[in-house]
Amino acid sequence: MTKTFAMRLAAISAVAILCSCGDSSTGAKDDGDKSSKESVKSVSGLGKCSADRAGEVLYVEDEKAEYICIPNEWKNTGATENSEGDESDTSSSPSKNKSSSSTKGSSGSTSGSSSASDSGKNSSGSGSASSSSVAQEPTSSAPGANETIPTKPVSKAFSGVVQKGPFTSGSTMKIWELDEDLALTGTKFEWEVSSSLGEFSSPKLNLATQYGLLQATGTFYNEVSGSTTTGDFTLKGIVDLSNRDKANLNILAHLAYNRAMALFATGDYKNIPAAKSKAEQEVMEAFYMNPKDAPLNHAFEDLSIFGTTNDDAKLLAVSILLTRGLNPTGITSTTAELSADIKDDGKWNQSSESTTQVTVADWALNNLANNSKIRTRVETQGGNAPDFERWIGEFIEGVYSIPCTDKLDGNMEQIAVAGSSYNGKKLVCDGGSLRFATRLDTLIGYACTASRDGVIKSYIDPYYGTEKEQICDSGVKSWRDVGIYDYSKEDFFSETANYGTLKDSRDNKTYKTIKIGAQTWMAENLDYSDSTKMTNLKGNFWCFNNRPKNCEMAGRLYTWTAAMNLASFYLEESAADVIAEKHQGACPDGWHIPTSTEWNDLMEYVEALGTEHYAGSYLKSKTGWQSYSTSVKSLDEYGFSAIPTGAYYGKYANAGETYSAYTFDDEGQFTNFWSATEAPKTAAATKALYWFLDYRYNYFDVSTDYNQKGRGFPIRCVKN
Repeated sequence: MTKTFAMRLAAISAVAILCSCGDSSTGAKDDGDKSSKESVKSVSGLGKCSADRAGEVLYVEDEKAEYICIPNEWKNTGATENSEGDESDTSSSPSKNKSSSSTKGSSGSTSGSSSASDSGKNSSGSGSASSSSVAQEPTSSAPGANETIPTKPVSKAFSGVVQKGPFTSGSTMKIWELDEDLALTGTKFEWEVSSSLGEFSSPKLNLATQYGLLQATGTFYNEVSGSTTTGDFTLKGIVDLSNRDKANLNILAHLAYNRAMALFATGDYKNIPAAKSKAEQEVMEAFYMNPKDAPLNHAFEDLSIFGTTNDDAKLLAVSILLTRGLNPTGITSTTAELSADIKDDGKWNQSSESTTQVTVADWALNNLANNSKIRTRVETQGGNAPDFERWIGEFIEGVYSIPCTDKLDGNMEQIAVAGSSYNGKKLVCDGGSLRFATRLDTLIGYACTASRDGVIKSYIDPYYGTEKEQICDSGVKSWRDVGIYDYSKEDFFSETANYGTLKDSRDNKTYKTIKIGAQTWMAENLDYSDSTKMTNLKGNFWCFNNRPKNCEMAGRLYTWTAAMNLASFYLEESAADVIAEKHQGACPDGWHIPTSTEWNDLMEYVEALGTEHYAGSYLKSKTGWQSYSTSVKSLDEYGFSAIPTGAYYGKYANAGETYSAYTFDDEGQFTNFWSATEAPKTAAATKALYWFLDYRYNYFDVSTDYNQKGRGFPIRCVKN
């Protein structure tokens, strides 16, 4: 380059002034077709082999061979420079002139060329071609800062998309020719966006250099609000048309523009592509989106919010973050502030004067629940939405300095960032992203995350002063009250009781038994279900909430006729004439359904030995009963281990009632045991007596109400 640093700086300043003030010129200087036949120095300089470049042939100087673009890969044709026999015929063997070397690759510090591309292909760490005849597609190739890249004329049309969200049809597109020092030459072309997806095709451009200042002004589809803006918005960015026929314009290119100009003006970068690449890296770092495991892999003009790569996802994430709930004027103000900030040192600096970064992070954190709606809008608009959620999460983590990885899942940390509306609030690392800690996360001192599904913790209720148990439920994505069906059957048995064993020969299931006074009882609820052998069971028993695992833990819920192994018509008629003295019903051989008198004998025996409480306290399992007051106890002194199973109410459920409101209800609060005794003859023949335990009381008593035979209650058998 021949111009001095001062001249370069003055030229760049003139470009900045023009773009900030607008330009009314509509003419274009056309010097004719200045296209040249092209070659590149190395394989990494071939650029992206995209569908629109299919069939393009370039000569690679280092390889002394031609490569043809077959979509997604460059293939060595085997032809050399003189393979056609006539060096002057360059239709298939481009000449190696000075003006065609502007895209030669190197291992410059500003490129991400050592990383694997999003397609899974590996690029050479040094930027040189592999020994294979098929060149691995380069990711983001940029020359070194000290390389001299001559300019060259271009004569071509190009196409692309312009996006904040997609600019609307009719939006204005302009490109100004830039010289080797980024100074305006006076040549300008103008056209319009041609579709609602922001697509455009330029007229044929005749430019003295490969560099242009591309600008778009118009309305766009706002993916955050789901509507098209009413005010105009302007994007601009530097494009290098050396080896491309497509170039997109987006919010990232807009943010990198001033920084690229500033870097080039310092004189530390002897070529424009290196300064541009460095600026792009710094913009990504400003948003915490350039980690080692997923570095920037593409030039900004290759990106689309509808794309499929990590970098496309980063573009969409930044677009969403800078849009927030703002109108075009607000977005313009935010991007202008950010662009000016990044211009100075490549960083988004937080200060007492500017808290925009924290404001954006606060919005993103509060808006996490709406990301699914944004995803749907983008997919509806363009057919695909890349994984922008990850990168919004990375931005939030970076601003608050609270990392979230698989190893940190469940970590709960307080926000301590000046200027944040959520300063002092706690965040939880949950499934790879941050969220607000819930009230119960904080009270328990342990966060509920997907990886902690099923974990049970207790805390002291600050209002009642009672201990409460909570279970982490990944299904509802939060803590909830522990239900009895969250426990295993073994959790309900007494640790001190001397249990016996009963094996039911019908299905080989084994039950614990307990002797209390002169009676021997099953210490768990019956779980017999063979309706083929016992046809009266069919359609007359249930697992709570129709979940088989609940039967394994708490037994089945039987109608009275199923418990008694009687025909279903006895649901509506008296069975007094068919009830045996020790009625086996659904019980195993040698056992029977207890009569109301036998239940009463159990109650009186336990109560007579009790010193402080009624029988109910001594018969309830220690685990599973809902807390009501400190005076209500669940002691399980005898190993009877009565579980608060709830019940099946069926057609008797009443949504207007506090209890028995649903088909299956009252788990943790009640258990009702059928007796073999029908209701007194003065009552309807549709009723039978049951004995119940209630979470609100210490007593064990018989009920003559709410006892229709069609309700589903558990069975405890007593030995003959």
